[in-house]
Amino acid sequence: KDLAELVKAKTFRQDLYYRLAVLPLYLPALRERRDDIPLLVRHFVAASCARHHQPVRYVEERALRLLRDAPWPGNVRQLQHYIERAVVTTVGP
Repeated sequence: KDLAELVKAKTFRQDLYYRLAVLPLYLPALRERRDDIPLLVRHFVAASCARHHQPVRYVEERALRLLRDAPWPGNVRQLQHYIERAVVTTVGP
């Protein structure tokens, strides 16, 4: 969202805007960075397996393609939670 426009519309606090606007960043949506998804998936699988004291699981290429093609409206956080849930609920290697 464009915070400057929200400030003009008086739906975002101006003082907070100026605190955040010191270093403006553009972070593209995950759907604009689909080539990053396999790397992120592997990272989240390894981290989640370590957190739950499970051996690191292999992610098949077909699964990576399906994950890469998903819309991910919640961006990286949604992908991370999806992988976490998959690691916790998957039985076997």
